[in-house]
Amino acid sequence: MSRLSAPSFGWIILFASTASVAQAVTRTWDGNGANPPHGTFNVGNNWDTNVVPTNLDAAQFNLGLGYTVTFTNSPINNNLQFTGGNVVFTSSGGARTYSLTDASGGQVVTTLNAFLGSAAGSEGRVTVTGAGSQWTLSNVLTVGNSGTGDLTVSEGGEAQA
Repeated sequence: MSRLSAPSFGWIILFASTASVAQAVTRTWDGNGANPPHGTFNVGNNWDTNVVPTNLDAAQFNLGLGYTVTFTNSPINNNLQFTGGNVVFTSSGGARTYSLTDASGGQVVTTLNAFLGSAAGSEGRVTVTGAGSQWTLSNVLTVGNSGTGDLTVSEGGEAQA
């Protein structure tokens, strides 16, 4: 199952529309070949192209196992895709904001399940805002469970499960 969660530090994923003429490149997480492929988001060796995804790129997580991706910054990417495995997002050094932006609005595609604030003491937040911004899930979305979860959809944004 795909899992988006966050322990003790707050997570905010923002979707916003901005003008962009460049074509997005998909950069796929490989965790630098480690097993399990845990690692830090903003380290180039953890990506198939050895380059951290930029605001023009799509970040893809498709490995079929469980792993944790740690954020030491607040990245901005074009799109975000979860297509396999059990991915846990966590932050180091405080709350982080993961922003998505492209010409048609930020888009997240999750082909399995997603959890926001599922674990005890965790906090997970997703904000989908602006026309063209959408989060599409193929299966279950759990908001809050043993932790605190928040899903905000506003200003023409969409979330579908």
